[in-house]
Amino acid sequence: MPQADKRQRWNNSETEKILTYINNNFDLWFNNHGSTCAKAIETYNINRDAKSVYNKIHNMIKVMEDYIRTRKKTNAYNTILDNKKIYNLLKEICKKTKEKRENQETRRYDQFFKILTIICIYNFLLLLFYFSANQVTTKASKSQMDVDDEDKYKFSELAKKIDQRRAELKKKEEELEIGRAELEKMEEKLVIVMPFFLCKFEL
Repeated sequence: MPQADKRQRWNNSETEKILTYINNNFDLWFNNHGSTCAKAIETYNINRDAKSVYNKIHNMIKVMEDYIRTRKKTNAYNTILDNKKIYNLLKEICKKTKEKRENQETRRYDQFFKILTIICIYNFLLLLFYFSANQVTTKASKSQMDVDDEDKYKFSELAKKIDQRRAELKKKEEELEIGRAELEKMEEKLVIVMPFFLCKFEL
């Protein structure tokens, strides 16, 4: 069969049938060129192998895509243009291919942005958790500082009261010392005066 392919020229009827099958089963063609060519051969009982069919269709599609992209007409393009049905089928297949690729790109971008969005949300939640934890720690530290300040204040007040009480006791001690000294002076005076009174009383 491959040797027959080399000798046998393509005719428009074969090409139309293959292109028609591809156009009607475009999703199959887009996903698997070789399998589509083999099924087209089987459907129309074409005396060619899948590789020969694929090479023929691939080259024709490439010529059409080049023209669509550059708008430059080549000999190969003019040959295609001679048959209106083949031209329209190729044009339709190229259009579907472009739309399919664009849809794939769109889906890829959508998936990319979805993943990017998930990553951004995840990072935002991590930052939120971090700041929340940091805020709790700060509040706890502040509360501890408040407790420490309150304890310091209470201790300071207690120390003041102790110092005040100590000063009062010291003052009382000083007053007692003064009173003791006065008593001692009075006793000394009594010791001096007492004999005189005793003598006077005897007389």
